[in-house]
Amino acid sequence: MNVPIMRSPKGCYDMIHISDPDSTVSEHYIRQVVATGKVKSVRAGRRILVNYDSLLDHLTSPMPFSDEPDIGKIRPVRAS
Repeated sequence: MNVPIMRSPKGCYDMIHISDPDSTVSEHYIRQVVATGKVKSVRAGRRILVNYDSLLDHLTSPMPFSDEPDIGKIRPVRAS
């Protein structure tokens, strides 16, 4: 059985920056993708443990842009 690498968001950030010191991935971004459920994670008490392999898969997969209009901006009203 393969044991997953589980780290805190700060631990994931540190591991990424050890392998790539010029990486622009921030700890805040890691917390955001965990909160939206795009990366596997578990809660252990008050601590969040992130599946590091899932995070790397997310970072290496292409992310398509959404065709939805920007939320919170003024959009034209369609005439009926």
